[in-house]
Amino acid sequence: MIDLGEVPRSRQRPAETATPRPPVPYRPVLGALSILLIVLLAGAVHRGPQRPPVVIPGRLSDATFVDHGRLFVVGIGPDLLGADVHNKIISRYALPDAKLVSRTLVEVSGPVSSVVGAGNTLLVTYQVDATSGQGTVAVTEGTGTVLWRRPAGVVAVSAAAGVALVTVEYGGGPPDGGWSVVDVQTGEPRWSLRQPLNGYAADFGYVNGCPRYFVIATSDGHVETRDALTGAVTSAGAIPPLGPNGHVSTVAWSVDDLLLVVDGRAGVTAYTLPGLTRRWHSDVDLSQSWTQAGCGVVICAYRPQRGVTALDPATGRQLWDSDRWSYAEPTGRYLAATTEAVDQPSLTLLDPLTGQVHGDLGAWQGLGVDGETTLTYAMYQVLGQDTRWYGVLDPDRLRVHILGSADRVSGDCHISTGALICRLVDASVGVWQLR
Repeated sequence: MIDLGEVPRSRQRPAETATPRPPVPYRPVLGALSILLIVLLAGAVHRGPQRPPVVIPGRLSDATFVDHGRLFVVGIGPDLLGADVHNKIISRYALPDAKLVSRTLVEVSGPVSSVVGAGNTLLVTYQVDATSGQGTVAVTEGTGTVLWRRPAGVVAVSAAAGVALVTVEYGGGPPDGGWSVVDVQTGEPRWSLRQPLNGYAADFGYVNGCPRYFVIATSDGHVETRDALTGAVTSAGAIPPLGPNGHVSTVAWSVDDLLLVVDGRAGVTAYTLPGLTRRWHSDVDLSQSWTQAGCGVVICAYRPQRGVTALDPATGRQLWDSDRWSYAEPTGRYLAATTEAVDQPSLTLLDPLTGQVHGDLGAWQGLGVDGETTLTYAMYQVLGQDTRWYGVLDPDRLRVHILGSADRVSGDCHISTGALICRLVDASVGVWQLR
């Protein structure tokens, strides 16, 4: 569902001010103050005329997906009378100029949830029906020729290896599932992994959108790593035994080249990946926390509501702890920390080793390039309007160098291959080239 928002009465460049007329309306005044705040926080306004966006027509029912420099817009195709399937037209646009490259007709039985390209093959994942799981169809781009169709959902694609990692259900519902690595051209499995009935399995070590390893742990504490592309066992070891009823008392996470195993309140132990050699043990209690890769030079563990604990990845020593932040991402030499206040966004830069505040950029939203974990851009929404200012983050100088503004924006925006992609209030798609 797209929030159409409000139609702004006027739009101003940051260096301009409005001429007030009584009575003074509430929202335009706040909008002008917001623009003034942009000037103070950003420090510099873009120079010269802004290049207008390329606008791609769309409907409310259309879906958009960005995949490493390719923009896919999924629209409604010709009706199939009396059939349980629907025609969809997938239009691919090259970035950053948003030029149309191809149109592909594909038949699906439900909403499309992802489109991924591998060479001249498109992998389209969709909902099978209201009660079933996912299905994936592989088609030759531009022709609509079906190569294969499977009851699975695409997790990742390695175009270089010519394979796709897909999820599989074995008839018992989501808990009784697993993964398969299938050939992109034929859909035939190269290897498969089923979720242990009394154990744990997960994909780890993502690089360029693909996992490098699978880690499998069983109830007796046996753990092994497998190469994600070939399924070959690369190493094996032991961790604390898993809990009763098939649930793990240990929790495993992957952070860069480490497997972290949290054994309740007994602390956390780190093992190297893929070798599973024990590197360190820390007494820090992470039993009520979770973590993921991508926190710069430290390991960030997050508590469910709010709070961050930072660990040294070399020793496991706790570097700092704060109840103020809910999430953090790297930007330059710092961490960009945010809170859960969605209606009052803020971007605060922290020293990753001490947790000390480097500076506050105010109500900016950090943006990263598609496929990267580091924030390099930022966006500011003018209060009460559908205008967004965007620019390049300069964390050292606590500035955002404004590149331009985007009008009539509704919903989230994404950046990929030198372009800003936003859904607009009339359901079309706007593409701004970044300079």
